[in-house]
Amino acid sequence: MKNLPKAIFQISPLILLFVGAVLLGRTLSQPTRAAAAPLEPAAAGRPAMAGTWFSCGPIVRTGVFSYPAPGRIHVLCTNSPGSGVYYFGFKGNDSATAARMLSIMNTSIATGKPLYVYYVDVDGGSWGCGYANCRPIEGVEVGP
Repeated sequence: MKNLPKAIFQISPLILLFVGAVLLGRTLSQPTRAAAAPLEPAAAGRPAMAGTWFSCGPIVRTGVFSYPAPGRIHVLCTNSPGSGVYYFGFKGNDSATAARMLSIMNTSIATGKPLYVYYVDVDGGSWGCGYANCRPIEGVEVGP
């Protein structure tokens, strides 16, 4: 009887290891669930690309203005899609997007690659992009 507590003390870790291995095996053998597809941003969160694009280049200059509120960034092209339009502007109320667009515009200048401007044919005169020579930007990208 003296050896019984010693034997239980020696065997109990082995029993715990066995039970743990069985439970782990059951957990690992469960069928895996398919990962859910990433959610697309809501349509309202993405710009409705106007489909009108223009290859601006070479670029004369880019600019950032705070007046009139909410301000704007713009790019001045040496060529025009017509009607005397040489400026393309982005309303300054979305500063993160404006900063990214300005970075892409300046990359176009630095690399000498054309800038593709996606724009809408509306008047943005209330925030400094007048219809006489400017069109609001929907998006920009640097060409090859």
